Amino acid sequence: MRFAGRGRSELEPTGRVLLVATHVTEDARSTWLDDAVAAVAGEVCPRGRVLLDVAALVWEPLPESAGYDLSG
Repeated sequence: MRFAGRGRSELEPTGRVLLVATHVTEDARSTWLDDAVAAVAGEVCPRGRVLLDVAALVWEPLPESAGYDLSG
């Protein structure tokens, strides 16, 4: 996994973490993650404990709708 983002450990009462995560594997059980991007928000708690909330964004085809020009 690769992470990019920011951490703010000096904030009180807990530090903050905002990340983007990507994943690359050859293990067939996890290759579906290779097509996702994760948005990660978290807190740095006392004693160095880090809690993360992860939301996966997965590509899906755009719906065919009058609002989209899919011709080019």
